[in-house]
Amino acid sequence: MKKYEAIFILDDQKVDDNGNAFAKKAEATIAELGGSVAEVVNMGQRQMAYMLRKRSTGLYWSIVCELPESQVVVFKERYRLDEAVLHLEVFIFDRPEKFTLNNRVPDERE
Repeated sequence: MKKYEAIFILDDQKVDDNGNAFAKKAEATIAELGGSVAEVVNMGQRQMAYMLRKRSTGLYWSIVCELPESQVVVFKERYRLDEAVLHLEVFIFDRPEKFTLNNRVPDERE
């Protein structure tokens, strides 16, 4: 299993309660596919760079999860035709634990 981050852009006119119910449904879908959820973050309503399905704003949600590699396509396919989802991207989550501006990992002595 790998760690992934799924970014959802939801249509704010098609979801209730800021998308909380949608996030719970997505968590259930991940569990059903044999994965586990590490973090769910509501990033709020934001202005998009370009219009998607005649919408200029959307609700952004980030879900960090572990999924079997074979189930990522199935996860994307579940939301491909969902009218509430304007856009979905799934990335491999490989954020470094320690980040410095000069891209140097500090010594343990520092």
